[in-house]
Amino acid sequence: MLAPLLEGTKVPSVAAVVLNGQIRAAGAVGVRKRGDNTPVTVDDKYHIGSCAKAMTATLAAILVERELLPWETRLRDVFPTMTLHPACKEITLRQLLSHSSGLAPFTDSEAEDPYLVKIVFGTYKTPRQGRLEVVVPALLSREPCTPPGTAFNYSNMGYVVAGAVLEALTQTSFETLLQRELFGPLELTSAGFGAPGTPGEVDEPWGHHPEPVEPGPDTDLPLVLAPAGTVHMSVMDFAKHAAFHLTEGPQLISRDTLELLHTPVGDSFALGWGVVETAWAGGQAWTHAGSKGMSYAVIGIVPAKRLAVVGACNLGTEEGEAACSHVFKTLIEHYS
Repeated sequence: MLAPLLEGTKVPSVAAVVLNGQIRAAGAVGVRKRGDNTPVTVDDKYHIGSCAKAMTATLAAILVERELLPWETRLRDVFPTMTLHPACKEITLRQLLSHSSGLAPFTDSEAEDPYLVKIVFGTYKTPRQGRLEVVVPALLSREPCTPPGTAFNYSNMGYVVAGAVLEALTQTSFETLLQRELFGPLELTSAGFGAPGTPGEVDEPWGHHPEPVEPGPDTDLPLVLAPAGTVHMSVMDFAKHAAFHLTEGPQLISRDTLELLHTPVGDSFALGWGVVETAWAGGQAWTHAGSKGMSYAVIGIVPAKRLAVVGACNLGTEEGEAACSHVFKTLIEHYS
């Protein structure tokens, strides 16, 4: 069913899974690298970009349920010795995860403050050190783009700060926390951070923009952005993540907390999820898309139908986005 959807496009590959109480369909078509005949499989690792924001929010929920922090935790309480702009002191964890903190979007580095871009792309001993000692202090010393708590303002940096909050309170890196608390219990064995694959090898799908880009540390988003979306995994594991949110996998948090993650703060964004009312969903759907510029991923969950679709491709241009969105829409319509 996937192959015809790629005809006439320059998309090297696409992989997708449909979940409806069980896996209804799973497939992968195309090649890992344009110009190389190695085929993709459903076990290949794709970068899922900002689709990982729901994972960051879920990690926060796990720690909230353990009473390590409340949703209304304020930055001035987490970082008491950090020099914070007065407007940043009262920002809460809930605001960070619902894109209502007012912090810098960092969705287009060319539109951001040059100094912020420089330090985000800086080299650090560890991503945690870069976040806690350089990026977060610099960001929070400045006035937010909008007053916190007043408006929706999509912010990658808000998620970076949220990750740093969890790191500061647990004295553990975000990457270790996510591996220990989410990837491990959900058995997301393919999950990791950064560009998947070995430099010089075609052992995983290469990113394309639009030409093939060899995997490596310099061909992915800066590692300090991990809480905002540097995760990779197979679509099979991506589907396990979706199943968890449909309460069909290991239950790491209560149903009340899971419901809170899916409840909009404001009009249309919950904690890690866009929430929309659509005809094809027969009501509410939880969605997100993600791209690192060389790949594209999408997830959609229709709770009323117990249906979820995840998909990913290894082309980060508008054509890749369009193809992935077309696959998503086609599968949703077919299996609804």
